[in-house]
Amino acid sequence: MDTPNTATANNNGQQYTTPPAAGSRFPETMEKFTRNMTDKNILDFEATEGNKGWVRVYRASYDPNPRETVQRLKHVIPRLVDAPTLMISPPTAAEELRERLPAPWHFLISSIPEKSLKILTDQTVWSTPTITFMVFQYAPALPRYIMTLKNLLIFDYEEGVKFVRDTVIALIKSLPKAIDFLVNHSSPEDHHQKGRKLLRPA
Repeated sequence: MDTPNTATANNNGQQYTTPPAAGSRFPETMEKFTRNMTDKNILDFEATEGNKGWVRVYRASYDPNPRETVQRLKHVIPRLVDAPTLMISPPTAAEELRERLPAPWHFLISSIPEKSLKILTDQTVWSTPTITFMVFQYAPALPRYIMTLKNLLIFDYEEGVKFVRDTVIALIKSLPKAIDFLVNHSSPEDHHQKGRKLLRPA
């Protein structure tokens, strides 16, 4: 997570970490927002009307008694954006998971003006003196990428870029289902014809 060293204060005195000029990096959320939630919990959240989104506390783990977290979020968020009728609904675990940070992690945020929700989701990462959290759209658009490569040390020159590209293409070509998906679901805006031909089996 980015760690800027400056703070911004609202007119009401609420401070939060100033995001980088280019914006915070979007957190990778490879797991479902509803992972390990009860079916009733999911149905209740889906039935909630109006503007809504997901809130996740940084490095969260499931808390069966989240009253304090709910109160901190309900105190801080209306001091960051206009949200006088804000509702925070905690998740309920479907089963006990023996993990270091067991799911579910995401609270439902609702009863909030559309403009305020957009401000929260546009910045995504909010760090205040009392709590650090992330806000996501309830039903975000599908990402424009299919994988993330990490821990690679490759110099920024043409041969290095070609090596990464060739490695990724070779991996995709070894997965017939991945090829079929990309060829059948790509659009002219996302993948030009040359790129689509490149991914077809030889």
